[in-house]
Amino acid sequence: MNYVGKILVVLIFIMSLVFMSFAVMVYATHRNWKAVVERRPEEVKGTEKAGLRHQLQQMKEENEALTTQLEKLESQKKEELAVKIQALTELNDKKSVLEKEQADLIKDRDDLSKKEKEAVAALDTASQNLKELTGEVGTLREEIRKTLEDRDKQFARVVKLTDDIHKAQQANALLEERKNQMLAQVTHARKLLAQFNLDVGSPLDREPPPLRGKVLAINNEKMVEISLGSDDGLTVNHEVDVFRGAKYVGRLVVLTTATDKSVAKIDVKVTKTPVQVGDDVATKLRVSDQRAREPEAASTTIN
Repeated sequence: MNYVGKILVVLIFIMSLVFMSFAVMVYATHRNWKAVVERRPEEVKGTEKAGLRHQLQQMKEENEALTTQLEKLESQKKEELAVKIQALTELNDKKSVLEKEQADLIKDRDDLSKKEKEAVAALDTASQNLKELTGEVGTLREEIRKTLEDRDKQFARVVKLTDDIHKAQQANALLEERKNQMLAQVTHARKLLAQFNLDVGSPLDREPPPLRGKVLAINNEKMVEISLGSDDGLTVNHEVDVFRGAKYVGRLVVLTTATDKSVAKIDVKVTKTPVQVGDDVATKLRVSDQRAREPEAASTTIN
C-alpha cells in the first residue's frame, strides 16, 4: 500500500468516527413522537407525561366539568335572583298592605272621634231620659204589685193542676204496666205458635190453602221436592196429593219448607204408583169417588 492509500485509510477511519459520533448524537436526541402523542397514563414512567392525545382528552373533560359547574352556578345565580325578586315583591306587597292599614287606622281614628262626640250628645239625652224613667218606675211598681197578686192566684191553680197531672201519671203507669203484661203474653203466645210452626195468620183448622204445584226432584230415600213453600201458606205436616193427568198417584207429607219450595216424604200407605218429576201436586182435591184415594184409584176431578 502506497502513501496515498494510507492517507485514504486514515481519512476513512476518521470519517467513520465522525459519522459514528453523529449517529450517537442523533440517537441520543431522538424522540418517539408516537409515544409522545399516544402514551397512555398507565404507561407513564419517571418524569414522562401522558400522551398529548390523552392530555387533550383530559383537558376536554376538565373543560366540560368546569362548563357544567359554570352552568350550575349560573342556574343557582338565577334561582337566588328569582328568590330575591320574589322577596322584594313580597316586601312591596307588605308595604302596600301596611300603608293601607295605616290609612284605615287614620280613618278609624277619625270615626272614633266622631263617635265620641255623638256619645257625649247621647249621654246628655240619656240623662234627660233617666229623669223621665224615674217617674215611670213608680207606675211600674204599682203594676208589679198587682202582677204579684195575680201570680199568687195562678200559683194556686198550678198546684191544683200539678196534683191532677200526678194522678194522671199514676193512671198512665198502671196502664203501661198492663200493656207490658199483655205484650209478654202475646210474645209467649207467639213462641208457643212457633213451636208448632204456626203464626198469627195460620188457619185454626191446620188445613193448607188450596194450592197447586209440581214435583221438582226425587231422591232414593223417597224424599220429594215440590214447588210450593211457606210463602204459599204451606207448613210442616201438611199433606198434598200427587196426580199425573187424570190419574191419582199418591200422597206426600211436608217435612221442611222454604219460601218457594218444600221437601216432603212419600206416604207409602197411600202411594203405590211411583212419583215422577213433573207430576202435579195439590193440597185439596174433589174426588168423584172415595175409592179414588185408594192405591188402585185411577181418576179424579181436580179443582
